[in-house]
Amino acid sequence: MTCSIYGHNDEVLADDGTEASDSTDNIPVMTVPPEEAIQMEKCIVFTDTLMSLLKELHGRICKRPGCDRVLDYRKTYVGTCLVVSWGCSAGHKGSRWAAQPSCDKIRAGNLMLASALLLSGNSYTKVGLMFRFCNLQYFSKTLFTQYQSLYISPAVNEFWEQHKQELWEEKAGKDVVLSGDGRNDSPGHSAQYCTYSLADMEDHAILQMNIMDVREAAGKSNNMERIGFERGMDKLLTSQMSVKEVVTDEKADKYKDVKHQNDVWHGGKSLAKKINTASKTKANEDLALWAPSVRNHFWYCSKHCDKDVKNIKVCWVSSPKPVGSTRLESPQGKRHSNHSRWSTKDGTQVQQENKTVVCSKSVAAKTIYVHSRSSAEDI
Repeated sequence: MTCSIYGHNDEVLADDGTEASDSTDNIPVMTVPPEEAIQMEKCIVFTDTLMSLLKELHGRICKRPGCDRVLDYRKTYVGTCLVVSWGCSAGHKGSRWAAQPSCDKIRAGNLMLASALLLSGNSYTKVGLMFRFCNLQYFSKTLFTQYQSLYISPAVNEFWEQHKQELWEEKAGKDVVLSGDGRNDSPGHSAQYCTYSLADMEDHAILQMNIMDVREAAGKSNNMERIGFERGMDKLLTSQMSVKEVVTDEKADKYKDVKHQNDVWHGGKSLAKKINTASKTKANEDLALWAPSVRNHFWYCSKHCDKDVKNIKVCWVSSPKPVGSTRLESPQGKRHSNHSRWSTKDGTQVQQENKTVVCSKSVAAKTIYVHSRSSAEDI
């Protein structure tokens, strides 16, 4: 692809690269590669200033012999690009000038702005509002969508596939520990799309990415993350790299030959949630004060268990428990007497607290937490 730079004497009848046959000034069209067009300096110019400059350069009177009619300068816009043509009332055509280079009949400024808008994560609507405040010319949503589907997205996909292939070749024959996580396009249970990524925990490089549509998950957005994980794993297991371990916030029983670890961040969150749920009753409301301490202790046990489930059990049962103590220190460091809620002997409360602690033990004792892995570090 080459870029054609149309100068002020360029004579194009239409914005399609065709030349006029009866122009008064005709100069060769300068072409440059797209990379050079990208690096060229750009600035915001007022239209009236450009129109005054063109009239100074080409005059206000027709240059045809015997014709002294006044030239009529007409301006149009192709998206953000100003296009000016001029001629006289006798039908004599002057020339045509465009303010932007052209890449295969596409105005380079339009394409570059659309690319920058999309790749920087901006919104077409918000950028359009800014342009309207400044009275800047903007391209239509239809044109932006066409640029995105015909040029920008294919270029991004091609670059991603090339980059991914290089990573796969670099890691061929090596043991890899993966971390996986999914991101929905909206919170809650009404998500339409989910992007699931699998990354190498050693160098944080994303090795596989899948985009799921809720229609592929039988209309259930909760299933998209699981399906995205399975598709990504199936793809990576066909590569030359050796997947030894994977860390997720979901169960992964499908892959028996791959060691699976659950995200300790989600494990701690689950423990805190159980304790907070138990504290919803009036008799157990003080139990909520222990949720942060229990969660932090779980993280500590996972990190210092030396990858042994027995050690994590021993460490876990050594945690302070707000159950049946005669004297107990709260997470805030305050001592409580026998008559305080921290040491109450009420049967209902003690039963609920013991149930919560036992449930917490069952979570902490699982082997899926002994490596203290978290996908939040990578994705």
